[in-house]
Parts: sequence; C-alpha cells; structure tokens
Amino acid sequence: MTRRNRITNTCKPMLAARAVALVLLLCLGSIHGWSQQNNQQQQQQNNQQQQMRGLDEQVQEIKSDVLGIAAELNQLEEKLLYPSGTQVAIFVALAKGDQMRLDAVRLQIDGQLVAHYIYSFKELEALRKGGVQ
Repeated sequence: MTRRNRITNTCKPMLAARAVALVLLLCLGSIHGWSQQNNQQQQQQNNQQQQMRGLDEQVQEIKSDVLGIAAELNQLEEKLLYPSGTQVAIFVALAKGDQMRLDAVRLQIDGQLVAHYIYSFKELEALRKGGVQ
C-alpha cells in the first residue's frame, strides 16, 4: 500500500504540471487569436482611412477642375462681351414692361450710317424677356 501511495504521490505533481502546462497553452492560443483579431481590425481601419484619404483627394481634384472651368467661362464671357477687335461696342436691351415696339436699329456715327439691323420675332421676344444683343 505504501508503494501505491508513493506512485500516486509522484503522479499527482506530474498531472498537476501537465494540467498547468495545458492551461498555459490554451491561454497562449487564445491570446494569439485575440491579437490576430486586433490586427485584422486595425488593418480594416487603416484601409478605411486610406479610402477616405483617396476620396478627399478626388474631391479636391474635382473642386480644382470646377474652379478652372469657371475661370475659363469668365474669360470666354469677357471675350464675347468685349471683343478685342472693336473700338466701340453697342448693346441693346429692352426694359421689362416697356411698351416700345422695336423693329430695327440704325446706328449712325458723325451722321454716317455704320450699322443697320432688323430684328426677327424670336430676337424681339428674347429682348423682351431680358436678353441683351
């Protein structure tokens, strides 16, 4: 019986050591899994931040394109309104509610006829609606 106790007594510490080793291995495995999960979450956050930066850059590019187009339109409008080859520019417009009936325009400078224009029906309607020629 003493021999049995001696075998049992020597096996108990070995079993306890094995149990402790098993628990440590399980803990290490779960920590490793948890760290991988955290790494995946960090990678996803980094990807989302990179996508947001990319979208911000695209928005800034679009804004600069729009500003460039607006500047070009202003230059074209200025060229149209103020042609560089003319010395005098005459613009014709009708005031809203004006009862005057405009059919044609004759322009004389120093008593000499320099321009004569007869308006079409569509042009007259456009002038009545606020258009400028």
